[in-house]
Amino acid sequence: MSPGAPQTRGSPPATGRVPLPDLRFFPTFRVLLHEEHDPGRVERLVRRLKEEAVLRNPPLVAALGDGRAVVLDGANRVTALEQLGAPHLLVQVVPYAEPSVVLDRWHHLLVTVPEGFPDRLGEGLPVEATDPDDASRRLARGELVAYVRVGGIAQGVPRAPDLVEDADRLRRLVAAYRGRAVYHRVDSEDFEELTARYGGAQALVAFGRFRKEEILELARNSAKLPAGVTRHIVPGRALRVNLPLEVVLRRGSVEEKNAWLRAWIQQQLREGRVRSYLEPTILFDE
Repeated sequence: MSPGAPQTRGSPPATGRVPLPDLRFFPTFRVLLHEEHDPGRVERLVRRLKEEAVLRNPPLVAALGDGRAVVLDGANRVTALEQLGAPHLLVQVVPYAEPSVVLDRWHHLLVTVPEGFPDRLGEGLPVEATDPDDASRRLARGELVAYVRVGGIAQGVPRAPDLVEDADRLRRLVAAYRGRAVYHRVDSEDFEELTARYGGAQALVAFGRFRKEEILELARNSAKLPAGVTRHIVPGRALRVNLPLEVVLRRGSVEEKNAWLRAWIQQQLREGRVRSYLEPTILFDE
């Protein structure tokens, strides 16, 4: 078996009511991103990985069937591990085509707005002035790829003729405030409710939906969405795996690493370290 085309499952067969997550090692160069990384978060992750010497939460990926995989969540972790020289990445492979894996989106609630934003958006992007209700309806119909709301005024960014241009428009939009304004990722377009929840805000950037096949197409074409736009909801997500970092950084074949991983997971099971929660869980330490 070629090291460039891992086929061995990292996890043992499912046991009990809840199947174990499909954990595997993939060669780093065969893992593709569909979104940009955040340089500041990557820098902090590199420091934390060095200090803690464990990989806590594996990135989520969709296998393309040709030995490659697309990162659905974890672009910053993948980039941090690349910077540390990891030849292989521990990932959780999810059945992307299944309805249980949901592709949603985030919106950005800006606590402050940079000088000139959003008035100068039209200098670099096609924008259309509208009211917030109409912008929301057009976003839902797929006519807009995003809109920016400040008070009772909205500016819509229309869909481009092709997917790659859509991604480019979103990157330019987010670049207009990223690093220049504090913002929260939110799951609602209700500006008044969000402002009350977060104690005030000046603007909302709402993003349109993408389809799963579009996410895979972007990655295949080396095109990226801005960070913090797509949101994947995956049942049975593996968290706090706490794999020793030295295993990730170790040289050797992907087959050898996956064989080691299977034995390691079996040991974790025997020692009672693996536990699944069926109920929704809310974390306060992320």
